[in-house]
Amino acid sequence: MAADRTLVSRQTEASVTKKFRELLLFGNKKEALEWAMTQGLWGHALFLASKMDQRTYSSVMIRFANGLALTDPLQTLYQLMSGWEFFFLLFLTRCKTVIGIDVMNVRRSTANGGDELRR
Repeated sequence: MAADRTLVSRQTEASVTKKFRELLLFGNKKEALEWAMTQGLWGHALFLASKMDQRTYSSVMIRFANGLALTDPLQTLYQLMSGWEFFFLLFLTRCKTVIGIDVMNVRRSTANGGDELRR
């Protein structure tokens, strides 16, 4: 059964890629780019956008990144690698409720030798 699903998904990917290729061969770069993004062909979308203009490339990168959950470690890594420290700090303040750590308490605790962290 799993082999059947793999075969179906490969066939689906092949047909999606075929349409992407046809759109490009007929000169429809913008339509091909949109098709690739909506179908999840992010590798093709990012490569094509990188060969277009900077605005298009940035737009595709943002759309790709926005598809990741804010709590996904890849989101954090990509933001840090892009120099988006502000967004990383925003992420930390949102995560403090998830991980149960108040950033200010950690700072205070560290200043007090870590006693409050042990409670």
